[in-house]
Amino acid sequence: MDGEGDYEKEKMAKRVFNKAATKVVRDSFSNARIQAIVNFHKRVKNLNVKKIPDVKKMHLEAEEYVQGEIDRIMKDPKAWRWICNHWAGSDFQGASDRNRGNRTSKPGMQRFGADGFIGKEQRMEAKTGVKPSFVEVYIEGHKGSDPDNPEVLCDEQATEKLAKYKENVIQRHGPEFNWRAAAPDVEAIYEAGGGLRHGRHCLRSLAEMFQSFDLHNLINRKTGNN
Repeated sequence: MDGEGDYEKEKMAKRVFNKAATKVVRDSFSNARIQAIVNFHKRVKNLNVKKIPDVKKMHLEAEEYVQGEIDRIMKDPKAWRWICNHWAGSDFQGASDRNRGNRTSKPGMQRFGADGFIGKEQRMEAKTGVKPSFVEVYIEGHKGSDPDNPEVLCDEQATEKLAKYKENVIQRHGPEFNWRAAAPDVEAIYEAGGGLRHGRHCLRSLAEMFQSFDLHNLINRKTGNN
């Protein structure tokens, strides 16, 4: 890589990878806890899996988690015992319930996935063979439940910003302008957000990143996926 620009691109790529890896590890432990609860009810209580209540909301005692042993973790009994004690602790249970409540109170905020905007863009391109525009990726990442109204997104705030962006772009470029397929108009996005950034998937931040460099090509070079 040459120059400061490539150095900044590499830092961005590392942040993307780190974020995705962190989520994978966190989710793997969450899935292991759920599997331990299911195993305990099946093996100890002889309860049909279909009759087990919502396991994500359940908590067990440390010894009950231990009895729900998972082969891939049981290779290290000390580590298994430690994590069972951790899951049974009041700190973990409180944080688990609190985080679940936060997630359910804000349904459908975004649907980009663990690899974020760039990953969504790559998956869309792999599926269709055509590289999607910034707006197309944003809409897909906030897809609503009504396929007949694709501009009604899964989050009210995102829907309002998209509508405002569309209005601003048409005012700036005319009614015949293909606002969905065109490169992002950062100034129109800035106005749509009221001059403020809003969250990690805000329109302006994504547009600036989208315009500044093609990150997915950098990631492909780093991973050897050409």
